[in-house]
Amino acid sequence: MLNRLKSEYFKQAYRRGLAINKIPSELEDQNIRMQLLEMNRIFNQFEFLEDHLPWGEQDYWATAEEFHATRKGNCKDFVIARYFALRKLGLPDGLLYLTDGKAVKQNVVRMVLSYAPTPASNPTDSGQL
Repeated sequence: MLNRLKSEYFKQAYRRGLAINKIPSELEDQNIRMQLLEMNRIFNQFEFLEDHLPWGEQDYWATAEEFHATRKGNCKDFVIARYFALRKLGLPDGLLYLTDGKAVKQNVVRMVLSYAPTPASNPTDSGQL
């Protein structure tokens, strides 16, 4: 990812990529709750936009490079970026769930990343990321 950020985007995107790559080593001694909170803090600085605004398509799945370079994306882009960042931290695949849910008032379906403390837990009881 860093090579593409450096060659295809601007310097800020590359610096963000470097900072994101440092996060796992900075958080490795933290408990899972702190790791989840820190990842949310980082990714909540990115801007939520529907696909048609940055990409001109109704259902565009941005690559990690595109998402990190632009700092913009929709719910799928946020979920995928969080998922891979948490996996890089060492969270097991069996504890993270890509979940679709409906925002009833807005009448839209959104993807969220859910965490379950054990494979037998219900991820909806543990909260969304």
